[in-house]
Amino acid sequence: MGGLFEDEVYAHVPEALAQLQRDHDLYIATAKPESFAAQIIDHFHLNSYFKGVYGATFDETRVKKAAIIEYALNDIGATGQRQAIMVGDRDSDILGGHANALTSIGVTYGFGSLAELQAAQAEQIVATPEALPAAVAALDAD
Repeated sequence: MGGLFEDEVYAHVPEALAQLQRDHDLYIATAKPESFAAQIIDHFHLNSYFKGVYGATFDETRVKKAAIIEYALNDIGATGQRQAIMVGDRDSDILGGHANALTSIGVTYGFGSLAELQAAQAEQIVATPEALPAAVAALDAD
């Protein structure tokens, strides 16, 4: 199980989450198995920022990002682009958001590239965690 905890939290992510949490309910939708994702969030002391963690199933009945996002939206009772914004670092995050009628923000400080996020047609792309709250606020204002 050591592999679950080999990553690090990017600098300034907790501050960005705290700022976002003031005005929004935050949830995680990940392709990782849901139980592993919950353990990771807990290990890095990020669970206080999120109201829920949604992920893949071990039996592979829910593995694609669009299905995970749909599961999360149904569980929290949010549907449509004015109800939620998808933030992610890979094209699957952006495309999964779009498949669920969500506006999406790509972040280049993760695993994906700027070109990947542009090709997926993220509505906004930010390069740092510090820029994320302003990007969300700009979409809220639209």
